[in-house]
Amino acid sequence: MATDQDVKRFTRTFVDLSESIRLLEPFNSEDTRKIHVLRFIRGFSEKNGRQITISDISRQTGIAMPNVSRFLRPLEESGYIERQRIGRNVYMHITADGDQLLAAKIEEASVILKQMLDTLLEEELSVYVNCSEKISSALNNIIEQQHGQDNKNQS
Repeated sequence: MATDQDVKRFTRTFVDLSESIRLLEPFNSEDTRKIHVLRFIRGFSEKNGRQITISDISRQTGIAMPNVSRFLRPLEESGYIERQRIGRNVYMHITADGDQLLAAKIEEASVILKQMLDTLLEEELSVYVNCSEKISSALNNIIEQQHGQDNKNQS
């Protein structure tokens, strides 16, 4: 069980790491917001087995649908996403250009993250990756629980 001191130490490290990563070039460019949106669209599609709609994005983020549409317009104008209207729903999907941008930014980030991980010994790396996966999974579960609560509160 984590002690209060463990939690404080982890929190400090987590915040420091997050702030440092945001200062690195692949994570601190004008494309960063685009990458987040593209990853969100891709993640939703992979998780749910279908394309995301404007209303899905609105529900997931709490952003009003007109604002979601306005936010997505520059991505559409840049050719990174396309809209497809089917009945009353407007579906979004990532284009080949969007896939290329996403792949390029992920590759840039991978190079930097590899440099960071190369500072660890093999045993440290294994422990770090296993712990990171566990913490990431726990974080995703907490986020899903909170979104479930938010959706119940909105009903």
